[in-house]
Amino acid sequence: MKGHQNLLEEQIQQEKRRAIAYEKSLKVKGVQERLDEIKMEFFKLVGSTNPQTRGFQLEK
Repeated sequence: MKGHQNLLEEQIQQEKRRAIAYEKSLKVKGVQERLDEIKMEFFKLVGSTNPQTRGFQLEK
């Protein structure tokens, strides 16, 4: 009986760890996507030929 109970408790703990890891991966993915967006905006601004517009956009 104890072996079965320990097995059930381990499965519950494993599910909790899996859920936490999934949430963490979603957060990391969201941060990475936002960083990619910022990087693309920066490269677009660096390539701009109008310094005044570029400076204004960088200040935003």
